[in-house]
Amino acid sequence: MTELINISNDTLRLCVSPGLGGSIISFEALINGHWQAFLRPGNNAEHVLSTAGFPMVPFCNRVRNGHFHWQDQAIKLTANHPPEPHAIHGFGWQQPWAIEHISLNQILLSQNEDGQKWPFKYFTSQLFTLCGNSLRVEMTVTNHSDQSMPAGLGFHPYFPLTPDVRLMTDCSEQWLVDDESIPTSRIPAPYAMTSLSGFPLAHSSLDNLFEDFDGHAKLIWPDSGTQMDIRASSDCRFLQIFTPDNEDYFCVEPQSMCVDGFNRYQNGDSNTGVVVLAPGETLSIWMELSPAKL
Repeated sequence: MTELINISNDTLRLCVSPGLGGSIISFEALINGHWQAFLRPGNNAEHVLSTAGFPMVPFCNRVRNGHFHWQDQAIKLTANHPPEPHAIHGFGWQQPWAIEHISLNQILLSQNEDGQKWPFKYFTSQLFTLCGNSLRVEMTVTNHSDQSMPAGLGFHPYFPLTPDVRLMTDCSEQWLVDDESIPTSRIPAPYAMTSLSGFPLAHSSLDNLFEDFDGHAKLIWPDSGTQMDIRASSDCRFLQIFTPDNEDYFCVEPQSMCVDGFNRYQNGDSNTGVVVLAPGETLSIWMELSPAKL
């Protein structure tokens, strides 16, 4: 385990690992006099995929076979999570982050990409802030290249899975996927997600993108009498939900771009969320996690 940074206030505790992909190691809240984990604890994690959450930059989700065209150039990215054939989740999660600032309630991390893993140079930052009963994470990416750069950002938190946990959110459509988790067609999002009882996540076997996310989701753990509000910036119009079989976690991931967004953008799709950054321009998103009693 690399160096860990811990900050806290009266009701929240956060632990971050700059060296392990700028990941969150733990996030706890004081509920009924006891500290309770609201993200999957990653205290013994040796790999970023075993942590409580990580950043997705300069793109999120998958790029089909790591290949896309940009400005008349054929770009081939490394398949960075073998044996999967696609490039996935950007490259920020696979490199250490530098510590820029630490205070009682804030951690600021940064990372520079020199054009080796990604064919554009960029600067990215994460600002973690504990404010009252909420954790706010702000992420930016700035194009440091001399040409325009396609970009997308996302958050990849892991939540504890229990038999009774339910999700409430408002998304219009769900993408069906093939065996490699690449979208194939749209269907209406499950009605239960907008119902008062919520959508049961256990045994749902999802690795799907949901569109027209309204920026607010709620997780409810009835047996423990707890809940989590998830809020995200307006740029995060997509929500990836991942509920793998035979695991003790699930993921609800606010994202600014869709799966395989670069290829869909080049094919004329106007609803990809891909942002074209001119040299010096910045894309920013944020997410707030607010745990509480039911």
